[in-house]
Amino acid sequence: MFVKEVGRENVTIATKFFPRTDPKNKVQPYVYSYELLLTETKASLVRLGIECVDIYYLHRMYPESVVTIEDVAGDMKKLVELGLIRGYGFSEASAS
Repeated sequence: MFVKEVGRENVTIATKFFPRTDPKNKVQPYVYSYELLLTETKASLVRLGIECVDIYYLHRMYPESVVTIEDVAGDMKKLVELGLIRGYGFSEASAS
């Protein structure tokens, strides 16, 4: 693996979490929970072969009716506190 070749301290690793959907649910197809975020984060770490992601992004915002950006930020902060990620960001977030 590339990281092992160059050394973990020499790379910055960023990855993303994409909102899950339940296609069977026509009224509210989006699925979110802290437990889902935690599970997906741990699965990413295993796939990447690392213990901590440097920058973890929520790739696209959920509708506010599912979860607010503030709640997601709070959940990401918990991942920082657990040592699973160092920092986080949001992609395609807007005030609309």
